[in-house]
Amino acid sequence: MAQAALDAVVAAFEARIASQDARIAELKARLNRSSSNSSRPSSSDPLHPRPALPCKPSGRQRGGGPGPRRHDRIQLDPDEVVHVKGFHPTLQVRLMRRS
Repeated sequence: MAQAALDAVVAAFEARIASQDARIAELKARLNRSSSNSSRPSSSDPLHPRPALPCKPSGRQRGGGPGPRRHDRIQLDPDEVVHVKGFHPTLQVRLMRRS
């Protein structure tokens, strides 16, 4: 391509960039409007703007401590078991219904 053609392409791109910059500035101005700096009614403002965080996060996790120790029954080996007591849930239910 000749130098004149390249200069024309560059000039066209510069004009396009300038028009896009103007459009971006116009859109940013429209985006920042509220009832205090335009003719919009106050009812068009957002209800509750998001509050700023009161302090810088410390990195700790939220929530309480680990809690109390568990009280579980210990599991014995089969050769350590001395006595096995049977449990029959159906018999227990029948006895409870009678009383």
